[in-house]
Amino acid sequence: MKPPVLIPRPETEELVHLVLADLNDRCPSSALIMDVGCGSGAICLWLLKNRPDDRSIAVDISTEACQLTRDNAESTDLLRRLAVHRCDVTTGITESVDALNNHHNLLIVRHDVDHVLESASTLKWPQSFDVVVSNPPYITPAEMADLDPELTWYEDERALLGGGPDGMDIIKEVVRFSQQTLKRGGSLWLEVGLAHPPLLRQFVMQHCTGLNFIAAHPDFTGRLRFCHLQKS
Repeated sequence: MKPPVLIPRPETEELVHLVLADLNDRCPSSALIMDVGCGSGAICLWLLKNRPDDRSIAVDISTEACQLTRDNAESTDLLRRLAVHRCDVTTGITESVDALNNHHNLLIVRHDVDHVLESASTLKWPQSFDVVVSNPPYITPAEMADLDPELTWYEDERALLGGGPDGMDIIKEVVRFSQQTLKRGGSLWLEVGLAHPPLLRQFVMQHCTGLNFIAAHPDFTGRLRFCHLQKS
């Protein structure tokens, strides 16, 4: 880990176990995974380590996070199955990071997703992914004021603040983004704030044609924190 990248929380390990169970059930042989807001790469790398035939694309708005994910993938011998790109999901604009773009790595992913990588600096988002997983920023401004000083001093505010008074703005953007990237029957898995599952269910019902809210799952304290959506 390196500042200012967000340190993974214990709850995120539970999210990974849920995604793994879903993949093992729906895609027993291989899958294409997208990790949105990859941070250190903990989610996508854990999934790749446990599913040796899967491929993943990891995106983050932070260049530092992208570089850290790339470094961690290299140190765990997973870089051959991973492409990492800086991307703002609110605009779909992707910027390549030179250190992340070794051509051998890109060619492997290009072969698997039918030219998902149009060039070293541009990503197309076809409906090709079996899973989109994200632990997006979801803290509200009111909650931000009460956070431990260690978080606000050392960690990137963009990885914490969810946008809007309810912390839902970036969650909504990830949901919209997944509508473009998931294949039919694909899953979106999200870690969200404790107040968000009912708000997310309502948003999906009202604004996301073709996407279904399947369930909210509890964390180890019994509080609903992980949401499963599926493209019909």
